[in-house]
Amino acid sequence: MNLSVTTIFTSSILIPIVIGLVRLNRIRASYQPFLIFLLLAFTAELVGFISIKLVHNNNVSTNIYTLLEAVVIAYIFYAWGFFRQHKKLFTGVLVLYSAVWSTENIVLEHLEDGICSYFIMLYSLVTVLLCINEINALVSMRGNLFKNARFLICMGLIIMCVYSLITEGTLLIDPDNGPLSIKIFTFYVYINAFVNIVYAVAVYFMPERDDIYFSKRFNA
Repeated sequence: MNLSVTTIFTSSILIPIVIGLVRLNRIRASYQPFLIFLLLAFTAELVGFISIKLVHNNNVSTNIYTLLEAVVIAYIFYAWGFFRQHKKLFTGVLVLYSAVWSTENIVLEHLEDGICSYFIMLYSLVTVLLCINEINALVSMRGNLFKNARFLICMGLIIMCVYSLITEGTLLIDPDNGPLSIKIFTFYVYINAFVNIVYAVAVYFMPERDDIYFSKRFNA
């Protein structure tokens, strides 16, 4: 895929970020960690691009990003209430993340020489399970799910995490298949762009803070 086309598709992450920054002072605090997730993703893309230009390798930045992303996603579900009701589980997940990431990147020394595929598969699986649990809770509520920010965010996370599970598993089985790796990356660019649009819609529908919500109706 042409580098300029890839850059355009990758830059689609800026759409939900801009919408989020415009609405930052209006949305509920429980949704703000997701904006951190978006900013982290954009920063990782930028740092990775610079790393490739300077040292022709972005393994270090990618591996560090995966750990930060996993922690931020877990905190999103804490802010939404699930992990707040299961604090021991939250602590257990973070400890498990730290242990697996440290083992793969530090003990096995994959930080610079490869991508932490096992850790990516672990947190992708955990994230999918968390999303399914959240969606099950939302289904029982009234309202249009396609205008529900949590539902849209969960759907976006599920798409990305299931794709990660499939691709990382495939590359672990056949790591030297160059043409397959190129196809996986190309398909990822399109999936990532689609999910970023889903995230943009989610940010647009994020509920406003209670004080702003009631103020509007009181002054109406």
